[in-house]
Formats: sequence, structure tokens, C-alpha cells
Amino acid sequence: MTIRKRFFLSHAAMIIMPVIVIILIMLLLQVMLRGEVGWNGNQRTIQNEIITESFRKLMKVASTDQDKFLDSSYLHDISQQIEKENSYLIVRKNGKIYFKSDKLKSISTQNLPVFGS
Repeated sequence: MTIRKRFFLSHAAMIIMPVIVIILIMLLLQVMLRGEVGWNGNQRTIQNEIITESFRKLMKVASTDQDKFLDSSYLHDISQQIEKENSYLIVRKNGKIYFKSDKLKSISTQNLPVFGS
């Protein structure tokens, strides 16, 4: 192999290798930030974000208009919405269950932790 060919290969490698490394870093960052691969056991999925959004809405209603939680039609609508996300709703008032999602019919007050614990 001539010195000219070695020189060309050396310069080509110095140009191509950083480009490949930069592309790999960008792909890894994209995967990590999108949450498609769980790093350290953490997986963020779209379902978790939807559940978090539903929880945020419920917290807002709880802080602004608590009487809505006594409206069974509102609770039924919320229950149907979050059941699509495999989440369920229980509303307690004065230590008794006021409302629970259809899939939680077998749950009683004894199955729940003490309120506030």
C-alpha cells in the first residue's frame, strides 16, 4: 500500500468516524428522551402521560369545585374516560364509598387504607 493511499484512508477515517459517533449519540438521545427504552428501570409511556393528565384534571376540579364529586353523572363520565386507560375511580365521603368504577364493585371500605395514610 502506497503512502498516498494510507494518507487518504487515514483522513477518510478521521472524517467518517466522528460523523458516525455523532449520529449514534443523536439516536440514543432521541430514544432516551422519548422514553421508548427504560433507563434505570424507568419507562415513560404515552399511557402514563395520559393518566397523569387525567389525575391533574381531577386535582384541579378537587381544588376548585369539590361539589362536582357529588354529581354521579360527572363521576360516571370521568370513570369511563379513565377506564380506557386501565385506571379506576373511588370517591369516599365520611368514611363510606360514595362512588366506585364498575370494575371495582367487589371493593369495600375494609379493602381501602385509612383516608390520609
